[in-house]
Amino acid sequence: MVHSGFDFEVFGKVQGVFFRKHTEEKAKELGLVGWVMNTPEGTVVGQAQGDPAALQTLRKWLQEEGSPKSRIDRCEFKNERDDLPALEFSSFGVKRPSRKKREESASGSSEKRKSREVAPSKDAGERKKKKEKTKKDKDEESSKVKKVKKEKKKKTKESA
Repeated sequence: MVHSGFDFEVFGKVQGVFFRKHTEEKAKELGLVGWVMNTPEGTVVGQAQGDPAALQTLRKWLQEEGSPKSRIDRCEFKNERDDLPALEFSSFGVKRPSRKKREESASGSSEKRKSREVAPSKDAGERKKKKEKTKKDKDEESSKVKKVKKEKKKKTKESA
Protein backbone atom coordinates (compact mmCIF):
# COMPACT_ATOMS: atom_id res chain seq x y z
CA MET A 1 0.00 0.00 0.00
CA VAL A 2 1.31 3.46 -0.91
CA HIS A 3 0.88 6.22 1.65
CA SER A 4 0.78 10.00 1.39
CA GLY A 5 2.18 12.72 3.59
CA PHE A 6 2.89 16.41 4.03
CA ASP A 7 4.64 18.90 6.30
CA PHE A 8 2.63 21.82 7.63
CA GLU A 9 3.04 25.12 9.45
CA VAL A 10 0.11 26.91 11.05
CA PHE A 11 0.18 30.68 11.68
CA GLY A 12 -2.06 32.70 14.00
CA LYS A 13 -2.93 32.26 17.65
CA VAL A 14 -1.88 28.63 17.84
CA GLN A 15 0.32 28.48 20.95
CA GLY A 16 -1.07 28.39 24.46
CA VAL A 17 -4.47 27.24 23.18
CA PHE A 18 -3.91 23.44 23.20
CA PHE A 19 -3.47 23.41 19.43
CA ARG A 20 -0.85 20.64 19.50
CA LYS A 21 -2.97 18.45 21.78
CA HIS A 22 -6.04 18.84 19.57
CA THR A 23 -3.98 18.21 16.43
CA GLU A 24 -2.62 15.01 17.97
CA GLU A 25 -6.14 13.88 18.91
CA LYS A 26 -7.52 14.65 15.44
CA ALA A 27 -4.64 12.87 13.68
CA LYS A 28 -5.02 9.78 15.89
CA GLU A 29 -8.79 9.80 15.31
CA LEU A 30 -8.06 9.76 11.55
CA GLY A 31 -5.47 6.97 11.87
CA LEU A 32 -2.55 9.19 10.82
CA VAL A 33 1.04 9.13 12.04
CA GLY A 34 3.59 11.92 12.45
CA TRP A 35 4.25 14.73 14.88
CA VAL A 36 3.39 18.33 15.84
CA MET A 37 5.54 20.93 17.64
CA ASN A 38 5.62 24.61 18.69
CA THR A 39 8.26 26.87 17.15
CA PRO A 40 10.09 29.78 18.79
CA GLU A 41 8.44 32.03 16.18
CA GLY A 42 4.97 31.33 17.58
CA THR A 43 3.78 28.94 14.89
CA VAL A 44 3.04 25.22 15.02
CA VAL A 45 4.79 22.85 12.62
CA GLY A 46 4.30 19.17 11.96
CA GLN A 47 4.35 16.25 9.64
CA ALA A 48 1.49 13.88 8.88
CA GLN A 49 1.42 10.59 6.96
CA GLY A 50 -1.21 8.01 6.14
CA ASP A 51 -4.31 7.49 4.04
CA PRO A 52 -4.84 10.26 1.44
CA ALA A 53 -8.51 10.80 2.39
CA ALA A 54 -7.64 11.09 6.09
CA LEU A 55 -4.85 13.54 5.24
CA GLN A 56 -7.32 15.67 3.30
CA THR A 57 -9.58 15.79 6.37
CA LEU A 58 -6.65 16.83 8.58
CA ARG A 59 -5.60 19.46 6.02
CA LYS A 60 -9.07 21.04 6.14
CA TRP A 61 -9.09 20.86 9.97
CA LEU A 62 -5.67 22.59 10.16
CA GLN A 63 -6.79 25.36 7.78
CA GLU A 64 -10.27 26.02 9.12
CA GLU A 65 -10.89 24.54 12.55
CA GLY A 66 -7.97 23.92 14.92
CA SER A 67 -8.43 23.92 18.67
CA PRO A 68 -11.45 25.73 20.17
CA LYS A 69 -9.48 28.78 21.38
CA SER A 70 -7.12 29.05 18.42
CA ARG A 71 -7.23 31.58 15.59
CA ILE A 72 -5.81 30.31 12.31
CA ASP A 73 -4.50 33.03 10.02
CA ARG A 74 -3.06 30.64 7.46
CA CYS A 75 -1.63 27.17 7.03
CA GLU A 76 1.20 26.28 4.65
CA PHE A 77 1.79 22.78 3.31
CA LYS A 78 5.16 21.60 1.99
CA ASN A 79 6.86 18.40 0.88
CA GLU A 80 3.60 16.84 -0.20
CA ARG A 81 4.19 13.20 -1.10
CA ASP A 82 1.90 10.60 -2.61
CA ASP A 83 4.47 7.87 -3.02
CA LEU A 84 5.59 6.81 0.45
CA PRO A 85 6.21 3.04 0.31
CA ALA A 86 6.09 2.87 4.12
CA LEU A 87 5.14 5.13 7.00
CA GLU A 88 8.10 6.80 8.71
CA PHE A 89 6.37 6.94 12.13
CA SER A 90 4.48 4.42 14.24
CA SER A 91 2.08 6.92 15.86
CA PHE A 92 1.25 10.61 16.07
CA GLY A 93 2.70 12.64 18.91
CA VAL A 94 3.64 16.05 20.27
CA LYS A 95 7.33 16.89 19.98
CA ARG A 96 9.21 19.43 22.06
CA PRO A 97 11.90 21.65 20.52
CA SER A 98 15.40 20.52 21.42
CA ARG A 99 17.05 22.32 24.32
CA LYS A 100 19.65 23.75 21.93
CA LYS A 101 16.95 25.31 19.73
CA ARG A 102 15.15 26.77 22.78
CA GLU A 103 18.41 28.29 24.04
CA GLU A 104 19.25 29.72 20.61
CA SER A 105 15.84 31.31 20.27
CA ALA A 106 16.01 32.70 23.80
CA SER A 107 19.44 34.23 23.22
CA GLY A 108 18.71 35.36 19.69
CA SER A 109 21.68 33.58 18.13
CA SER A 110 24.14 30.79 18.67
CA GLU A 111 26.95 33.36 19.08
CA LYS A 112 25.26 34.84 22.13
CA ARG A 113 24.76 31.35 23.50
CA LYS A 114 28.45 30.50 23.00
CA SER A 115 29.59 33.67 24.75
CA ARG A 116 27.26 32.88 27.64
CA GLU A 117 28.81 29.43 27.94
CA VAL A 118 32.33 30.84 28.05
CA ALA A 119 31.69 33.56 30.62
CA PRO A 120 29.23 32.69 33.37
CA SER A 121 26.89 35.46 34.35
CA LYS A 122 27.48 37.61 37.42
CA ASP A 123 24.37 36.06 38.91
CA ALA A 124 25.95 32.61 38.74
CA GLY A 125 29.01 33.87 40.62
CA GLU A 126 26.85 35.61 43.20
CA ARG A 127 24.76 32.46 43.72
CA LYS A 128 27.92 30.42 44.25
CA LYS A 129 29.28 32.91 46.80
CA LYS A 130 25.94 33.00 48.62
CA LYS A 131 25.83 29.20 48.71
CA GLU A 132 29.38 29.06 50.11
CA LYS A 133 28.52 31.73 52.69
CA THR A 134 25.40 29.84 53.72
CA LYS A 135 27.43 26.67 54.21
CA LYS A 136 30.04 28.58 56.21
CA ASP A 137 27.30 30.15 58.37
CA LYS A 138 25.78 26.73 59.02
CA ASP A 139 29.17 25.31 60.00
CA GLU A 140 29.80 28.23 62.37
CA GLU A 141 26.34 27.89 63.88
CA SER A 142 26.85 24.17 64.30
CA SER A 143 30.15 24.71 66.12
CA LYS A 144 28.51 27.33 68.39
CA VAL A 145 25.73 24.88 69.25
CA LYS A 146 28.31 22.21 70.04
CA LYS A 147 30.23 24.65 72.22
CA VAL A 148 27.08 25.60 74.17
CA LYS A 149 26.17 21.94 74.66
CA LYS A 150 29.69 21.20 75.85
CA GLU A 151 29.50 24.06 78.38
CA LYS A 152 26.10 22.86 79.65
CA LYS A 153 27.47 19.35 80.05
CA LYS A 154 30.48 20.72 81.94
CA LYS A 155 28.21 22.75 84.28
CA THR A 156 26.01 19.72 84.87
CA LYS A 157 29.06 17.66 85.89
CA GLU A 158 30.31 20.44 88.18
CA SER A 159 26.97 20.79 89.96
CA ALA A 160 26.63 17.05 90.44
